Amino acid sequence: MSRPLARLALLLVALAACGWLAVSLHNSRLLNRARALSLQARPDAAKGLRLARDAGLLNPDHTERGTLVALFHFRQGRLGAARRDIEQVIRREPDNPGAWVILADLTRRSDPARSARARARARSLSGG
Repeated sequence: MSRPLARLALLLVALAACGWLAVSLHNSRLLNRARALSLQARPDAAKGLRLARDAGLLNPDHTERGTLVALFHFRQGRLGAARRDIEQVIRREPDNPGAWVILADLTRRSDPARSARARARARSLSGG
């Protein structure tokens, strides 16, 4: 490969890496904002949901992102959507005790038996 072509190839790789890093940083900041919002007593659930969803550009299967989406759906009263979201997290990461606790809380009234199984699974994963 000639020097100009090698330099061009290197430049293109560097630009792609810089773009990926910029998007990754943006996603991280969105998740941080959504996480901070989730800790508020009365968060704007619609804003939190938008932030968490937007943070999925590079990694839509990110566990924390999926958990935050479920949480904000729950805060909006969309229990079915919240349950589906947390079930997706559990399918991707079945050894996540926090996701099992959330599922137990989401199903406590609608499916007490499932809630008990989810809570038992969370305890077994936490060693307690």
